[in-house]
Amino acid sequence: MKWSYLLLAFLTMLVLGLADNIRGPAFPDVLREFSLSDARGSLFFLLASAGGLVANLASVWWLKRWGPLKAIKIFQGSMSIGLIAISFSHSLWALFTGMVFVGFSFGGTGITQNILVAWGAKHEMRRKSYSILHAIYGFASLSAPLVLIAFYHFKLTWQNAFLMIGLLSCLVNFWGLFVKQHKDDPPFPETSFRKSSVPLKTTYWFAALNSFYVVAELLIGTRLVLLARREGISPDEANQLLSLFYFLLLAGRLTMSLIHFKTKTKNLMVASIAFSFLIFCVGIVSHPLVIALCGLSMSIFYPCAIAFTYEEQPYAADSIIAWTLTLNSAAVLIMHWGVGWMSDIAGLRVAIWVGPICLLLCLSLLLLEKNLLVNQKP
Repeated sequence: MKWSYLLLAFLTMLVLGLADNIRGPAFPDVLREFSLSDARGSLFFLLASAGGLVANLASVWWLKRWGPLKAIKIFQGSMSIGLIAISFSHSLWALFTGMVFVGFSFGGTGITQNILVAWGAKHEMRRKSYSILHAIYGFASLSAPLVLIAFYHFKLTWQNAFLMIGLLSCLVNFWGLFVKQHKDDPPFPETSFRKSSVPLKTTYWFAALNSFYVVAELLIGTRLVLLARREGISPDEANQLLSLFYFLLLAGRLTMSLIHFKTKTKNLMVASIAFSFLIFCVGIVSHPLVIALCGLSMSIFYPCAIAFTYEEQPYAADSIIAWTLTLNSAAVLIMHWGVGWMSDIAGLRVAIWVGPICLLLCLSLLLLEKNLLVNQKP
């Protein structure tokens, strides 16, 4: 086990989770402060997704040039710059520029974290290590709305919350400067990121599977508070609903990291998506509280999906994950634009049906795997 790699991946995930999930609770106040419609306000998320997409599209270049260890330090620096810029923003130009820097970091950090965990963990510990990584994301996601509630309680602003996370990012980046390359790491790009014989159809299957799930999860993370407040729920209670969603994500991922399930990874993924679809649908037609309960059913999917990629495509997993994160960024970008546009026309309660639709598409890909996926056997 290479603990320095794992610790760096875990700490950067903590910062990423806070930065990613402070945006949803702050979104209603951003709309009000800058007098934005839902469609124009969606740029708050859309530009971050665009920055992430650029980082993902360029991943082959920067992975070859920098390698994952140097790259994660560079992207953490971009995170610090973006968060601090947002914290001092008094114009849309400063706000949106900061979001581009933060999104650029999201895209690159997501790729490098997964590679560092794959390099740092022994094969038999990989699924648990990914569960811990995403449990940290769950903890950060749970903490983000509570951080904002605490800042508002002490008469501070949402910009102050972004500043605090930016300073935390600076501290993590400073520590990361002392993490050195191990001599026995796989070279880039000759082994783990070399051109693979895996058919494009297979790569696209993995990428689409994850992207449909990510769109559904981020839709809850970025719109649940806004939906709750428009349903007449108070700001504090709306943020508490989002905290409940992330608490359940955290609880499920911690369970995954502590307990070894003997069932196949794919079966866990199918159960996760099926239950999430049903709960999401019930929540839309009843109460936002029910939507928050999706956190438990969704919690096990993403770490299982990453582990499933390495199980099925051990020689091309790093490349597939890079493509997956690229498609994730593109799908989330389209989602933010589409949901913002639909919200202005038909209302947020109608627009949020995009979530269950994406989960249904994800479930369909899983159930049709044998017909659609060509496995590369080692």
